Amino acid sequence: VELEFCPPGFSEALRIRGIVRWVRDNPLGASDAPMGFGIEFVDLPADVAAQINHFILSRTPVFFDDST
Repeated sequence: VELEFCPPGFSEALRIRGIVRWVRDNPLGASDAPMGFGIEFVDLPADVAAQINHFILSRTPVFFDDST
C-alpha cells in the first residue's frame, strides 16, 4: 500500500510504502478491541524512521494486548 499521513506534531505529510501485516475487523462489535490494522513500512528513509520512532516513543500506547 502507499500511505500519506501527517502525524500530530509533524510539519508535513509523510509518504510511505508498506505491507498490510494484520487487520482487526470487528463489524458486529463482538470484541472490546478497536478495529485497526498493522502496516510494515518498506524502504523507509532513515530520517523518516527517526521521526516516526520519536513520535511513537513520546506517546502512551492506545491498545496493549497483555494476553501474549
